[in-house]
Amino acid sequence: MLTHFSRSIGAPVLTALMLLLSAGAIRPAAAEDTNSYSLKHALDSKFVKALICATGASSGYVLILAIKSQIDSALQITVPSGTVLENNDANAQSMVVHGVVGEYDSDVGDEIAEKCAEAAEEEERNSNNGPDLSQHWLQADTITLDPHQSGMYLLSAYCLEFEKDNPGSSDRLIAVGAASGELARLYSYLDGKLDAYDVDTIQLATWAVSGDESADHIASKYGYSADAKKNACQLLSDAGINAGGKALCSQ
Repeated sequence: MLTHFSRSIGAPVLTALMLLLSAGAIRPAAAEDTNSYSLKHALDSKFVKALICATGASSGYVLILAIKSQIDSALQITVPSGTVLENNDANAQSMVVHGVVGEYDSDVGDEIAEKCAEAAEEEERNSNNGPDLSQHWLQADTITLDPHQSGMYLLSAYCLEFEKDNPGSSDRLIAVGAASGELARLYSYLDGKLDAYDVDTIQLATWAVSGDESADHIASKYGYSADAKKNACQLLSDAGINAGGKALCSQ
């Protein structure tokens, strides 16, 4: 049975942002028989329209995906661990997805942009006032859509570029595909492990492989515990990455 849940976010607060992934007005092609696609493939093929909104924090359960089917067949949409979302503002951060963690418990309707923004604003207010999500989210790790159905889903995701500005509400991000190199190795290892490591641990490990940031440099902008650093270095090792070669773990 699906149940409501909450989250704790140990990360700096970002301004709310909207990551536009909408497809154009071209008539979608017919889907193949399997009807199971990654988000990027479904968008590229015009099978869906989608919008992603941030909820006011940089790390953890912080993105809301609003999505609407554009075809006459049922769809299953995956957002693989390690999916990279690229910001169209070169000065602002991009994100990497960990996985789908929840489904909105109410009807979304056709106005996915408005519903996405409203839900993101509510979660931003919650993150400013405390650690918990609203009660709208049911635990879910899959996205399924009936023909022309809309839905909203909660994603776990992490910032990639420590030195860049926090994403803002005017920024637009697109799914550019799978991560590569050590980032891909890290998120491949994390796939299906949504509760195995805390938010700070995953964020520190992400910055270690995406920019080889040092512990002192990260601490200048992002507060974390000694345990989080230790656990992040262990996570890197668990993922088959040389933790000792990373600035985070060598200090």
